[in-house]
Amino acid sequence: MGTYTTRRNLFADQGSGLTSEVYWVGDARSISLALDGSVQTVLGCNQEGRDAALSMNTLNWSTLTRLVASGTLVDIEPGFRWLVTQRSGSSGTAILELQQLI
Repeated sequence: MGTYTTRRNLFADQGSGLTSEVYWVGDARSISLALDGSVQTVLGCNQEGRDAALSMNTLNWSTLTRLVASGTLVDIEPGFRWLVTQRSGSSGTAILELQQLI
C-alpha cells in the first residue's frame, strides 16, 4: 500500500471571498496547511453528505485552530470529513496538503 500527496489552494476559486471552498479530507492520512496573507480560522465538520457540509451552518462546524498566516506548514490531526478556512482580509492563501493512502 502506498501514499500520494494532493496540494490545493483553497481560495483559488473564491476571488476576494473570506471563506474558502469546502474540501473533503475524510480519507486523509495526514493534513497540512500553509497559510499566507492574513489571520485564518480553520474549521472542521463531520457531517455526512456534501450538502450538509456545504451549508456552512455554524452548528455543523467546529473551530480546529486560528492561525496568524506565516507561510509555515502546519499539521492538523485528521479525523473529520470536511475542512474550510476563513480569512480576516480579502487577500491570503491557504494551501492544503493531504497525504492519502492508495
